[in-house]
Formats: sequence, structure tokens, C-alpha cells
Amino acid sequence: MAQMQPDAIAIFPGKPVYLRKNDVEYSYRQESNFYYLSRSEEPESLLLLDPSAPKYKYVMYVRKRDPPGGERRTTAPVPAWTAP
Repeated sequence: MAQMQPDAIAIFPGKPVYLRKNDVEYSYRQESNFYYLSRSEEPESLLLLDPSAPKYKYVMYVRKRDPPGGERRTTAPVPAWTAP
């Protein structure tokens, strides 16, 4: 982020879920660059980097959670992220 322009933002989309024959999901693998920056395997997420933001410089958007008892793709909570 040190090399970004002060008024610039960076947006990194996560990989979507793909269906095979409209009913079976392919095995999921997060996009490598997104995973390196976020350490998240949550599908269809979005990472926003904003070096000029006063409070939150890293914001991650994830899709709405399943209802209680619903299956989630992540096996563990995503830990707090620190810059590499």
C-alpha cells in the first residue's frame, strides 16, 4: 500500500462458486492473490484497500451468512489480518 497513490483504492474480488450441470458445485479453491492478501477462503468475497481512509484501511465484504444450522464453506474463523 505504500506504493499506492494517496487518493487511490484497490479492489480485489474473490473467486465465485461454479456449478457443474446446474446442480453440483466444483471443488472450491480461492484465487491465489486474493488468498495471499486476505487469508480468507470465503467464496464471492471482496477486499478493498484504501490507504487514505481515516479508520479502516482494509475492508472485506463477504456474502450473507447461512441461517443457523446452515453449512458454511469456511472451517475456522478468519483471523485478524495484518499486512505482509
